Amino acid sequence: MKINLGYQKGALSPDISARFNEIANSKTDAFTAWVSKLSEPFKDNLDWWVAGPASRNTIASPLFHYYCAFFLIEELVKNNHDISEITVDSPAAAKIIEKYLSLQKKAIKVKSNKNSMFCYLNAFVRSLLFILIRSYQFKCAIQTNIKPRSLSDKVLTLIDVFVIPGYVNKDRYYNGLWDNLTPEQKDSTYFVATLSGMGLQNVTSVLKELRASDRNFIIKEDYLKTKDLFFALAHAYRIRKLKVKPVEVLGVDVSPLIKEELKMLGGYSSAIEALLNYRFVQRISEAKLKLRLVIDWWENQCLDKGWNAGFNKYYPQTPTVGYLGYVPRLLELQLYPSESESQNSLLPKKIATIGKGFVEAVKMYYPKLSVTNAPAFRFQHVWQTELPKERTDDNPFTVFVALPLMAEESVHILRIVQNCLTDTVLQGIRFWIKPHPTMSEEKLKNRFGEAWPDGFIICHEDSSNYIPKADILISGTSSICMETLSLGIPVVVAVNLSGLTYNPIPAGVSQKMWRFCKTADEICSAIKFYKNKGPEQFDEYREIGFEIRREYFEPVRKNEFNKFLQL
Repeated sequence: MKINLGYQKGALSPDISARFNEIANSKTDAFTAWVSKLSEPFKDNLDWWVAGPASRNTIASPLFHYYCAFFLIEELVKNNHDISEITVDSPAAAKIIEKYLSLQKKAIKVKSNKNSMFCYLNAFVRSLLFILIRSYQFKCAIQTNIKPRSLSDKVLTLIDVFVIPGYVNKDRYYNGLWDNLTPEQKDSTYFVATLSGMGLQNVTSVLKELRASDRNFIIKEDYLKTKDLFFALAHAYRIRKLKVKPVEVLGVDVSPLIKEELKMLGGYSSAIEALLNYRFVQRISEAKLKLRLVIDWWENQCLDKGWNAGFNKYYPQTPTVGYLGYVPRLLELQLYPSESESQNSLLPKKIATIGKGFVEAVKMYYPKLSVTNAPAFRFQHVWQTELPKERTDDNPFTVFVALPLMAEESVHILRIVQNCLTDTVLQGIRFWIKPHPTMSEEKLKNRFGEAWPDGFIICHEDSSNYIPKADILISGTSSICMETLSLGIPVVVAVNLSGLTYNPIPAGVSQKMWRFCKTADEICSAIKFYKNKGPEQFDEYREIGFEIRREYFEPVRKNEFNKFLQL
């Protein structure tokens, strides 16, 4: 048996994948404690905290993946599985596994599909490219700041927000918040913009659009200095100087894996933004800006740690809120803060989730954390949308395929759904395909790499326009699964067999309305099952959906709105 345990392009059998994820779910506590101990020598070093190994961000850092992979290999070896070859995509991980197998006296071939020299060269090129991009954005911000304005006479509410293609003046993160403010409140409320996914050709026009917007935007570069950019970019140099001490897993020193990640600069762009966030707060403090409230679009990523470290240092008396504005998934470990992160001033003073059902879960590793619930701005359509009516024979059964952020996962879902097109029982079914907002139709089709199936209909409008008209949703690791369930519509979660499975559905949600599917046959079977549901099941699904809305999606009501904004 050959096992591909690559972090980016792994390929596991359904049985091995299931066991790998069982191990991952059982090791989250131990890993969090392990990272906290690993971080002790660097507790005062912001460069460490905004780098990959300390992040516990399992989507951006391979550390947890390989941590779990080591325990999977231990189990397979102890159970005498016939393994002929193990493939990884980390030279350091390959050497660690070789050493462990040598201690176990097992002759199993271990190989890395990447060599160290190529990885380091690739890291250098990527970091150089980002330096050029970020420097160009800095220059464009200076050039578009034609009429500098003074805000020192106001007491401001600052709201962190991402600006992505298609969502410059259109709000993707706090839908309806601006419209619910009075003119006086709008006058003192400013969104602090972070540009993401913008092509170089669009940077200037986007910045001009933000400056001319009806909403108030602060461009961070208006306060940052050139030396702040150099300081942030020098992270690549400083991080290589960190002295990581030997640390063991299963009796083998795994510090080379940590050192490799630091040198590969996989999270370099996020680290730069994190450090610029920190320096931005320092500069607005020097500019004497007075703040009433600070809201962070909080995912506890590197950017957030730089943001909150800055406000905790330079505005220690100002209330800060981390708004977790989407559905947290269990294996996104960074969404469940550690005591170490709190002690080192990397967290906001309070975290607000979009529903009461998430509050206790976020406190999983640090029960003393201050967590409350707040309006689910992004998901208000689940309360405002007319509930789906039972389908009649006149309307085609519709499968809505909502693709996640990760391109590889999107292609995987499309390919297994494609097999359903040839199932004779499923003829006449309509398949709507909705790319993630950050991925264009052209890019998706290029990634797919084959002739685009005639049965796949691309959807261009917001997902909220399609969900109520669908009979079933197929997606991956996305909040849209919970949105859809809340309307009483069944969901199929397409499982990723290349590594960790990020279940977007909390444990407390009834499994009558959703299924995990690993193969095309399982997906076809699920579609047939839900297609044949009767009136009694339809009514039951509606009741379950209402409970989900009530527990996990807080409506935007005046009291909750005012409480969130501390009005």
